[in-house]
Amino acid sequence: MDELARVYRRTGEVRYRIVDGEAVVVRQRAGEVMVLNSTGARIMELVDGERPVTGIVDALGEEVEAPRATLEADVTAFLRELAEAGVLEGAADTERDQ
Repeated sequence: MDELARVYRRTGEVRYRIVDGEAVVVRQRAGEVMVLNSTGARIMELVDGERPVTGIVDALGEEVEAPRATLEADVTAFLRELAEAGVLEGAADTERDQ
């Protein structure tokens, strides 16, 4: 699957809150806490289980000044890192598993 077409959602064990522009992410079962900067917090807000990565990039492109190719690379890498950390999962992957 094309990474830009992929749709992510937060895993069921994840809770997060925005505090002073930063996201505090808690993985309950793992007992881990992550703090994301304002850009990471915005990406967490945009991950809704329906919007593809291109939609997240489009939304960020309206809010920050950066070349599209840079946004695509950075957002894709960040989402992949969150997935590897157990914070996000591919929405289509989960639907196949059910």
